[in-house]
Amino acid sequence: MSATKKIYQEAIKRGLLARESNLKEAGGVYSLDAVSKLLGVSKDAVQQQVSERQLIAVLEKDETLFPVCQFSNDAPLPGLKDVLQELNTDNPWTQLSWLLSGDPRLDGTPLEYLLNGRVQATIAAARMYGVHGAA
Repeated sequence: MSATKKIYQEAIKRGLLARESNLKEAGGVYSLDAVSKLLGVSKDAVQQQVSERQLIAVLEKDETLFPVCQFSNDAPLPGLKDVLQELNTDNPWTQLSWLLSGDPRLDGTPLEYLLNGRVQATIAAARMYGVHGAA
């Protein structure tokens, strides 16, 4: 095996471990069926919310999964939709990672801020995500 191929395989392995870690840190996942029942809407309506960046859905082994951390009291976290729409990425794995990670503009994680009702500060941080020199 070439050195380049070995480095590539190790990078893939680290990425898969990071995904697994993020899903665990997110409190696990719900299936599409479970989210449909939780929200009391059709599966198509849930998929529409995903396409409109109102919910985070990740694809894992050909299954659409929804990180549990984005829900509270049988509904999406208040402000989540606004945060996702301001966040400068369409990649759901990046969205989830950002929610779970610290942000230099916040004294805690964006998820903690949303859970504590600090929506406007979280939106402001999301708006600056990925902006060079924004911290």
